[in-house]
Amino acid sequence: MARDFDVEDFGCGLIRFENGASIYLDNAWAAMVSETIIGLRVAGTRGGATMWPFSLVQSEFAHFVECVTTGRPSLSPVGQGLEVLKMLDALYVSSATGKPQPVEPERP
Repeated sequence: MARDFDVEDFGCGLIRFENGASIYLDNAWAAMVSETIIGLRVAGTRGGATMWPFSLVQSEFAHFVECVTTGRPSLSPVGQGLEVLKMLDALYVSSATGKPQPVEPERP
């Protein structure tokens, strides 16, 4: 059965950083699939982690879990959230133009 939505039900993107790192992300909330898969995988040169089920390999992730479970302030500044929103907006622009969209970071 087809459903009409006035927002995206699927999105994906590739973000490349100046230091050579990249992130691929995708999300689908209204997909017509038989099984829901929720997951997160981070792989790096000094460690990695997989969530759902959660498996810890690097101390930065332990800090994140501690902050969530105890309410301790995170070492990640709030401004990082703004940078993430800029990247998501750039994905929209890139999708509309068919070209990579640079994101200028905030400079202190």
